[in-house]
Amino acid sequence: MGRAKLQISYREKASARINAYKSRIKRIEKKAKELSVLYGVDVLFFSFSPDLIAFHYCPNEPSEFHRIIDRYNSICSQKPQCELPSPPINLSSQEELAAINKKLKR
Repeated sequence: MGRAKLQISYREKASARINAYKSRIKRIEKKAKELSVLYGVDVLFFSFSPDLIAFHYCPNEPSEFHRIIDRYNSICSQKPQCELPSPPINLSSQEELAAINKKLKR
């Protein structure tokens, strides 16, 4: 018997968002590692926490993380059509981006 599909929706309370993020981030990292091992592919996962204080990335070793980024950049430099999709940015995303940039400049 399968598990029921959970209704996914935005959590209005910041504390609920942070708790849900903390509980799910480990599972997402585990799935990324499983994909890499099972299929022999490079998987790169990077996420900022909802409060923009912390970030998580997989693979956990910085050298491996940078190797995958360098590999992507070298492939993209050879293929001009290789670009990251850019979703439409709404006002809250712009505010989040400004907060991230502010934290990175520190």
